[in-house]
Amino acid sequence: MVRGCVHRGAATHAFQYGYAYQMICEFHGRWLFNNDFSPFRSGWLERVDEGLREASVTAVAVTDFMYGSVPEPLPRPDFLPAYGEWTPDQCAEGLAQWEAAAPEKRGGLDPEVLAAVESCVDWMRQARAREGYGVVAFGH
Repeated sequence: MVRGCVHRGAATHAFQYGYAYQMICEFHGRWLFNNDFSPFRSGWLERVDEGLREASVTAVAVTDFMYGSVPEPLPRPDFLPAYGEWTPDQCAEGLAQWEAAAPEKRGGLDPEVLAAVESCVDWMRQARAREGYGVVAFGH
């Protein structure tokens, strides 16, 4: 990989940088419960984002995890891995929005969507418990 990057440039190996970054995140971070998202059917992330918005949570979106890319200065992969993150500030704001939401807004969600939204809330709580931490996710 090093020889290829030196002679042809990093962009031709961007997916390898993405997977290497994923390994670094997995080593230094911790795995969060994601059974509501693995596997998932087409349109599921959009449904969960809609549920978050219905519960007045607008600071975060799970679609950010599938349609983003690794952070700069890493080269952007053409396809995989998909990457997204919620910053510590976004987690704090999203959690505050959830806690301020009226209970009837939560109760009106489809039970499957509510379970996924509650997983997102748990991710934000775990991030808030560690100073400077946010949430990162990789999609395949």
